[in-house]
Amino acid sequence: MTKYEEPTEAKRLVKTEPGSVSHSYLSTLSMLVEYLTADLQKRQRSFRIGVFSIFIVVAFLSTLLSAVMMSGIIYLKVAENQAGEADIILSPISAVIFI
Repeated sequence: MTKYEEPTEAKRLVKTEPGSVSHSYLSTLSMLVEYLTADLQKRQRSFRIGVFSIFIVVAFLSTLLSAVMMSGIIYLKVAENQAGEADIILSPISAVIFI
């Protein structure tokens, strides 16, 4: 802020007693928001690449976690199919008449 610029409402709210908790959090938050908006305006392409990268990583990790969670069910199904194949064998019985 230059010495000729009128402080905005948000900057007036931030000016509290130095050393207080609200002063440190609000001033840090205000500085981060200003820095991020300025950087976003300068480097929009980098921001988009970053957001897309985060989306790809989260999607991949979600898919991987889902596959790991389902692996127990898949192994159980395979075990059921293998064990269930020989549990009972049905075969036709020839008609035998007992007299």
